[in-house]
Amino acid sequence: MAVGILITSSLQNVNAIPYMSPQDLYKQSDMVFHGQVISKQEGPGPDYYYYQIKVDTYFKNPQNSDSITVAGHKLDNKTHMLYPQFEVGDKAIFYINKQEGINTISPYSQKAGDVCDVHSFLGSAPLPGESAFPHGPAAGSTPRLADINGNVLERILTNQEVVLSYDDIVNNYPESRILPVEVSIKNEDNGQQVFNKTQNLQMQACSLADTIKWNFVPTEIGNYVASIVVDSKAKMTMGFKVIFDSTVSNPQSIPSPLKQFKSGIAAKDVTCNQGLELIFRSDGGSPACVKYNTAPKLTEQGWALTRLTIAGLKETYGVGEKIGFIIDFQGLLHYCNYPHVSVLDSNQNTVWKSQDINSMCVTDLSNPLPYVSQNFDLNSGYGGPIMINKTGNYIMKVSLEGSSVEKGFTVK
Repeated sequence: MAVGILITSSLQNVNAIPYMSPQDLYKQSDMVFHGQVISKQEGPGPDYYYYQIKVDTYFKNPQNSDSITVAGHKLDNKTHMLYPQFEVGDKAIFYINKQEGINTISPYSQKAGDVCDVHSFLGSAPLPGESAFPHGPAAGSTPRLADINGNVLERILTNQEVVLSYDDIVNNYPESRILPVEVSIKNEDNGQQVFNKTQNLQMQACSLADTIKWNFVPTEIGNYVASIVVDSKAKMTMGFKVIFDSTVSNPQSIPSPLKQFKSGIAAKDVTCNQGLELIFRSDGGSPACVKYNTAPKLTEQGWALTRLTIAGLKETYGVGEKIGFIIDFQGLLHYCNYPHVSVLDSNQNTVWKSQDINSMCVTDLSNPLPYVSQNFDLNSGYGGPIMINKTGNYIMKVSLEGSSVEKGFTVK
């Protein structure tokens, strides 16, 4: 196994070094690699240590050996030069230069995580021999909603404390940075922003942040969208629905459907007393609360509407961003039916289609068809999530039980 000896040069009478970007450091270095310190010993002179480095990635000028011993300068108490210091176990990016025939480790070398690649230094353009596909961090995970004990929430009730968490906040840049992270939660039905917070994360070069969490309490029923923006660029969204918590409220205090509707509450967000089902009149779409076994009869007689909507779909997404939304269906459901979703480009070509899955079935065909009210989240099934890697204008089409709805969006 070949072992290289790299010796640092001494910089005299300098207190600080001027800033250089990772791109410039890469171009001016003879070798760039990422590795972990596995041993530290006294060096060839009183001013140096020997570091043995286990190299895991060569970014420039790869060597045959994955183990390199370097001589790094100790702290200089005379000039107070800020030479980088490392301990066993430290991971770092090392910039190497050859000066007067001697390989040296640059003072710009620094501790770093392992999420960078060569494009972190050179940008996203394909290198010679590479395929032309977008480079950068992989698409992040979907934000999660849980209660204060960490249990995943299948439904969210009013006045319930909810924890929104996200894992994939990445600094894939080869220098330490402060990343602003902004989270906002909006009630899509009334346009009210119920939560907004920005925090700055101090992140090491090429590193992944710990899980970040936000606590909030929704007080109104409705369809909500949570947005997480990292470094004013990467944006993740998720939609969710908040329903009325009848276990902590007096059902007699729930206003009538008409009163709720006239007060400004959207028809689809009207709350019914326990044991009643929300339906919509066919002669105007106004809400009504009826007994569960009455709803199918009213629908078959044409008195009640079948409702199909798309909630939480934004107007604009980035290339490769997850397209989160919720399909909301209410009406009679025939045997083993399910939502059919397709995305078409501006030329009417289908670029995405949901899987054929029998998600809801009536097992007893002798009974009347059930009147159901159900949400479908394509991030958790049906072939989702949806991600589009080409800019343009798109149309999303959804159909179920003879009803159809479509909505446009743009990928930039």
